[in-house]
Amino acid sequence: MQIIEAMTGPDSPGEERLIQTLAGELDDAYTLFRRVLLPRATDAIDTVLVGPFGVLVITTHEYAGTYACEGDEWFHSPDGGQSWQLSTENPIKQALYDHIQLKSYLAREGLHGVPLEKAVVFTNPKTNLIPQRPAARLFGLRELQQYARQLTGQAYLTPARVEDVVAALRRTIKGTVQARTAEVRAAPATRRAGRSPTTWLLVLGIALLGISATCFTLALVLLVQNLV
Repeated sequence: MQIIEAMTGPDSPGEERLIQTLAGELDDAYTLFRRVLLPRATDAIDTVLVGPFGVLVITTHEYAGTYACEGDEWFHSPDGGQSWQLSTENPIKQALYDHIQLKSYLAREGLHGVPLEKAVVFTNPKTNLIPQRPAARLFGLRELQQYARQLTGQAYLTPARVEDVVAALRRTIKGTVQARTAEVRAAPATRRAGRSPTTWLLVLGIALLGISATCFTLALVLLVQNLV
């Protein structure tokens, strides 16, 4: 499995476990993008997996505790299931949002009809989940491993189509890299601006005029002294 860091940044222990789980099951026909920032989005997608099966958008959940979901609603139980409260952080709605954003981006790139799945992966073994008709796939690391094994038998996209999707996601990186390169190149050019060849010639010309004027003055003084 190829891993592409779309944006720089350290991986958390949970994200490392997710990568290791997928890498242990998938070969180089699959590409994993980390921290993908789409052109019209404000937040980066945690992980995007591309392969012959299509595309899987992954939102990572790393907190320990007891959670429940119903559709796209997300609840947390601070006392292990005795009482429930609506959680302010909702990984399912985040997965749905990322799914919509990526689907729109691929459509703008001319990639219609690409199978696109969404999932929340729980990387903390101390997470206890009670799902009710979840609006996205929910995996622990063990379930993710089993799912990855199933993916190896699915081929809905040709190798050329997979490369088209990978190239489209790579293009989201290109703008960032170009911007950083431009900034690096601009700094030396700015420093050199005050020392251009024209400036050096002007300074040299002024210096030569000063020397010539001094020599002329001395010669004139000597001539006057001889005449006297």
